[in-house]
Amino acid sequence: MQVFEIVPGYEYENNCCPFCGYVENTPQSHASYLAPGTLLIGRYTVGTVLGAGGFGITYRAWDNTLNTQVAIKEYYPQGIVSRSNSSEVTIYNKQEESFTHGRARFLKEARSLANLNSNPRTVSIHDFFEENGTAYIVMEYLKGCNLKEYITKYSMPFETIHKVAEQMCEALSAVHSIGLVHRDISPDNIYMCEDGSFKLIDFGAVKQSVNDTNLSSTVVLKHGYAPIEQYSKSGNIGPWTDIYALSATLYRLSTGKLPQESIDRLSADMLTYPRTLNPTIPASFANAIMRGMSIQVMDRYQNIEDFKRALFRSEAEEARFSSVGISEGISTVRSGRSFVSGSSFSSEEKKEEEKSGFSQFINGPAGIILIPLVAIILMGAAIVYFVYFAGADKGDDEGGSKGTQTEEITEQDTTDITKQETTAAAPQPASEEDRYYEISDIKVNTVEDDWETDNSSLSSGVMVVHFYWKLEKAPGKIKYKVKGEYPNGDPYEEVLENERNKGSLQGFSLMMEDENGNRIGLPEGTATLRVYNNDTDQFLGARTIEIH
Repeated sequence: MQVFEIVPGYEYENNCCPFCGYVENTPQSHASYLAPGTLLIGRYTVGTVLGAGGFGITYRAWDNTLNTQVAIKEYYPQGIVSRSNSSEVTIYNKQEESFTHGRARFLKEARSLANLNSNPRTVSIHDFFEENGTAYIVMEYLKGCNLKEYITKYSMPFETIHKVAEQMCEALSAVHSIGLVHRDISPDNIYMCEDGSFKLIDFGAVKQSVNDTNLSSTVVLKHGYAPIEQYSKSGNIGPWTDIYALSATLYRLSTGKLPQESIDRLSADMLTYPRTLNPTIPASFANAIMRGMSIQVMDRYQNIEDFKRALFRSEAEEARFSSVGISEGISTVRSGRSFVSGSSFSSEEKKEEEKSGFSQFINGPAGIILIPLVAIILMGAAIVYFVYFAGADKGDDEGGSKGTQTEEITEQDTTDITKQETTAAAPQPASEEDRYYEISDIKVNTVEDDWETDNSSLSSGVMVVHFYWKLEKAPGKIKYKVKGEYPNGDPYEEVLENERNKGSLQGFSLMMEDENGNRIGLPEGTATLRVYNNDTDQFLGARTIEIH
């Protein structure tokens, strides 16, 4: 271990290093922190602590090779390691596997984050390495303050809030594009730089994609900013998780109020509409924040691009969307526990959905003009038909009665003729094969709109289980009926109201509620799903999933 020495010829105010903030002969402020002056890999001299969280400690430091100031993040997960009178970390008993996995993920994500160095909205990664039994990430040193510090001293005008929203959407778009979820968006992790720009910092809680089941044992949350899925070890984490946290951050900046915790909103949602607290916020901005903070995952925007579009709609666009009830982002049709996500519709389904735009057209100004015009044209056509064709038929009847002798037809003859006409007009019944519907293998996972992943088992406590299948063969449209059992053995049965075409995808979500209607985690057991044609009761397929 090396210790700082005050270099002769330099003037230090109160013996404080201008590069790292170290005051000569001052010990570290906490036993878990590296001592000021510690040298890492023979290159980086550690200074004072910038901040510490659940996953690590961030230090000011000096790069002795490039002679520049840097920030260094140390992997130091609280609760499973300690340090005393040494730079080496000590891993608690029976925590070796968890620590080793976390350290490997820490370095893996450093490599991924290094791909974002060209993005001006995220902190740049300079280096990463292992030492002292743990791992380190070297980052650019930012000058300024985080938003938590800023808003404790100053109010923020909407122009600045707008800038924060725009630049954080850009940052998250880049983060999500490489399969990462930040999981810790809040004012203290958004840095306001001296030049007035904003950067997303502290990726210590980042998760590698929505399918990283290895992180299921880690619960990360910040009260007021964390959505409900972060309160569960097996929560459905994805881009929507960051969207909730960013919405909550914008709510805090816009209203000056810390949002109600998501877990409390499950029983009594008391979240105040932002414009009630700050009428200067545009309606589009406030509405997007409220939807972004929807309690349930499926009710939020599913990607950051949709969220950004909604935030920055013009007043005219927002009025149009509000008047016709259009909701951007994920288009979800629900019946009880079932859903079909518009983001995963087949091309045929999209065409069917687009027909709903016709109703908007009819109710609009053009419809008001065209409907009477069309009615007049149809009425004129009807008059022409009756005058010409009905008159001709009448003439034929009269002519026939005068020129021919009427033949007597018995009741039996009439019956025979009717039978012949009916037989000739009736279509031939379809073969059994032509009338047969067929679906693909049913897949199951915990990720909404993930039509590819298939899990063989799930952990107890999961809040929702999604079943997915595709209609492979169909002579026409089909309406499904599903039956099955919850993991506790209770049966369920439901008709999915949406009619499906061949090639379309279908999803069914299995959830449980307590006696008060609150969502609860699924217990251990076997969840079962059986799919039928609702019209014919034809059995189409089944799937079970073990929850343990």
